[in-house]
Amino acid sequence: MKKIICIIMIFFSFSVFAEQKNNTWKSPENKIADENHIVMPGIRFFMNRKELEDTLKKKSFYSTQGGGGLIYAYENVRGPFNYNYSLSSFLFLSNRLMSCVFSHETTPSEHKRILETYKRYYGKRTDLTKIENKNANAILYYNSSIMLYVKYESERTMVIIQVTNEKFLKSNIEEINQLG
Repeated sequence: MKKIICIIMIFFSFSVFAEQKNNTWKSPENKIADENHIVMPGIRFFMNRKELEDTLKKKSFYSTQGGGGLIYAYENVRGPFNYNYSLSSFLFLSNRLMSCVFSHETTPSEHKRILETYKRYYGKRTDLTKIENKNANAILYYNSSIMLYVKYESERTMVIIQVTNEKFLKSNIEEINQLG
């Protein structure tokens, strides 16, 4: 039952992409991804599903259409900062990775520790704007290309890293300001 709830939560994390069927997202011209396109070592935006699965060394246990593309879910993925996330999903538009959601059941103190790790790393980047909701233990870093959103929801830490646009950012900024 928890897995189904998590899949539904992940699906809603991708919902804004549904409006991007005729998407204007552009892949970098060169194959060397800049810092905005790297999700974590080995995973970068705009890679294809085969490249992702070769990196993860896993096959998806679930897939569905959503967010204007295809969403693939994986269990027990070693994600950013070497955390092991029980459930992770990846949204592909035109077979290009656009969004990643990493989720794991945590206590509030475990969540704070994970949140601090992200803050230490992303806080050093001068190209990102930061919005923090200390009451909800949530943080959003963004620029015109990418977004990182870490929040605690339904006893889970959710880490969302994705290519972004103005409308999607506005929605997430409103959400983080309304949490907790």
